[in-house]
Amino acid sequence: MYGRVRNCLPCRGGDDAIGTLASLETMFSVERRHRCRDYLRSSESSSFISPEDRRKMVNWMYRVIDVSNKLPRDIVISAMSIVDRFVSLEDKQEFLRKRSKYQLLIIASLYISFKIIGAQVAVNSHTMAQLSNGQHSAKKVEEMEMVILSSLDWRLNTPTCCHITGYMLALVYYDLKIEESAWRFILEEVRFVCEFSVHDYYCAIQLPSTVALASIATVLDQIAEVDTLEVITALVTKIGCQVEPLVRIFLIKRRLKALLFANGGSPVTCPSDTGEDQMCRTRHVADKNNQVCSFSSPTHVSILESEKEDCVELMTVRAFDNTTTFSQ
Repeated sequence: MYGRVRNCLPCRGGDDAIGTLASLETMFSVERRHRCRDYLRSSESSSFISPEDRRKMVNWMYRVIDVSNKLPRDIVISAMSIVDRFVSLEDKQEFLRKRSKYQLLIIASLYISFKIIGAQVAVNSHTMAQLSNGQHSAKKVEEMEMVILSSLDWRLNTPTCCHITGYMLALVYYDLKIEESAWRFILEEVRFVCEFSVHDYYCAIQLPSTVALASIATVLDQIAEVDTLEVITALVTKIGCQVEPLVRIFLIKRRLKALLFANGGSPVTCPSDTGEDQMCRTRHVADKNNQVCSFSSPTHVSILESEKEDCVELMTVRAFDNTTTFSQ
């Protein structure tokens, strides 16, 4: 194991505000040292990989994770953090020019993320190789894993927007004069938005703390008795000058809301990917104007699984099937 991550979103706020602020200060320092650059723009003249290709691979990873209720979706967030930081390195642009290398990078990063999160499912390199539909061997997955580890100096467990959001919500817990049910709604929906934001390349190259604040603001907009601007401003004031300007936070919030509505609020599979009907549960959320917003969360993905010796065999999942065909 490379280490464990803290549970992202606490159920209740904490009394230790000083400790929470100290933790946030540390995470802000780390996120700036490991910030992703705009790697697709800097290599666009020779890159085969596009933001849409990246989104499709995120989509595929969520499908893999969702076949088992034993697997936390944080695995995908961690894996894409590894991928984005790896290809941000100047000498790793070749992984953006060759699709087979990018696909291998995705699989190896997902494999590493399984170990970071400490999932309660035994997964080995042979299992990961199966996901490539025979395009990559277990040996290649292991070799790619070592390349990633050495390239990132084993700094794998960097803060994600989901990590940071938990601490931020702890700071505002007692300031929000709302019912416990509304607080639980906020916790659930903020996680939903954080998971969804991983799809978006623009969010990936922002500081995780900025995306975290934007995710919180996106959800607070749905609570009638909460003034979003007031809460976010107060939170930024508590944190100090280490966060980005409010204008950037609210621009990203606007982007997230637009993407959520455009994609039906689904953080897993967009209809345009498969063309197949999915069994979804729909959450109807009333906004401040009493208009009903419909957010769909897939509760079923048409992927079979079988368990053998505690190892999930994702027999019908293929990394590079029709649902993840890269744009030409």
